[in-house]
Amino acid sequence: MLRHKLNQFIGILFLGLISAQASADPININYLSKKLSPAQKKSILDHNTNVTQSGQWINSTSSPGLIVQRPIAEYEDAGYLIFYSETHFNSADVKAKLIQNLPSGVTAVIYTDSDNRKDQEALYRFYSEMAPNKDQVKVINIPNPTKLITYKNEFGNEEQEEVLPDGFWSRDTIPVPVIQKVNVVPMRAQSEKFTVVDARYYHEYEPDQFVADYFSASLLSHNYYYEGGNFMANSKGDCIMIDTEAAQLIPTYVLTKSYGCKNLMRMPYLKGIGHADESFKFISDDHVLTDDNRYKKMLEAKGFKVSMLPRPKRDYETYVNSLIINGTVWVPTYQQSTDQAALDVYRNLGLKVIAADSTYLSNEGAGSIHCITMTYPKTTDFNDLLAHFGASDVVDSSTVDSYVDKKVVELKQELKVQINNLKDPDLNRYLDSLY
Repeated sequence: MLRHKLNQFIGILFLGLISAQASADPININYLSKKLSPAQKKSILDHNTNVTQSGQWINSTSSPGLIVQRPIAEYEDAGYLIFYSETHFNSADVKAKLIQNLPSGVTAVIYTDSDNRKDQEALYRFYSEMAPNKDQVKVINIPNPTKLITYKNEFGNEEQEEVLPDGFWSRDTIPVPVIQKVNVVPMRAQSEKFTVVDARYYHEYEPDQFVADYFSASLLSHNYYYEGGNFMANSKGDCIMIDTEAAQLIPTYVLTKSYGCKNLMRMPYLKGIGHADESFKFISDDHVLTDDNRYKKMLEAKGFKVSMLPRPKRDYETYVNSLIINGTVWVPTYQQSTDQAALDVYRNLGLKVIAADSTYLSNEGAGSIHCITMTYPKTTDFNDLLAHFGASDVVDSSTVDSYVDKKVVELKQELKVQINNLKDPDLNRYLDSLY
């Protein structure tokens, strides 16, 4: 018990060194986690049950005659990489490597809570200096007002607390891209319409909800709690989700109607947080990566070619949670002997491989590279994208303002500190103590 408490204390101190962002108030530190508290879990289960019983699962103002034709696969051509500006869980190095290796023709859209233009300009300067081309970086402000949440205290009584919703997990917070088509025969190519699908999110960060008053036929919304990280798909409409307790309560027709799934594979929960992107990666329409032999057997029974990735040693670590953009793949690594074998699997598939240390990010139960990013296709007009978010393009050139210069220095120092922390020999000892 004493050792456990000492490890907890060391962990708190370590967390304090990791990032300036980690110094939020206690309620937000507890709130910012992909690991659900018992109260959060019960609330989600109750909500999803009630939605099914009431039959009121969809909120949509989609234009008549449009149907969701199919999901958009990760391996298809992308035009936009989207992620949150904050670097919780030592993620600064991952985000830097994303920007430094942006493929040609891809724009990084970095969204921030700050409506201070100078802060936005500093973010732009910091990231655009890393990019192959400065024009590949955009910084936008998405308004993010505080919200009043209700939770149960240690005595089982309900209390309310004001929190700032957090948009760190872009895969869960940013709506999922799909293609709609006009419901006529024959369907014409020009009838395709890029669409994004919103679900309820337990961290309350809802950029799509902010634009509900402005929503058009190109935004769909359903009432279930569901995360984009628990949705993997190919371009034919084969979709994979992990049947967690909350996901089990979502009828298959919701995935068919909202996301365009032709064949929904509901896989059992076997490991990790319980999101599909921890265990499955479509490389093509017919080829899937996984790191669990039990899943491999199920996929092969469905007719897929399956390649295996090695498994790192800790529960929340996975090489499957990578990000593919136009032939480049960013692969999470963990300072372990299995790292090189995992990189070689992706390299042998013909992908350009970028290794990014996800040791701290993953072991805090915070997911990895795929979890903290979203990609949208080239067909998306940037101004349309901003309209969906209720945001505006705030920066497209640097400034010489002294405040901005100071802020950029701070951001560079933060990046340096996070990289050094990842090299700390005590890191693995600390993480091992968590298990």
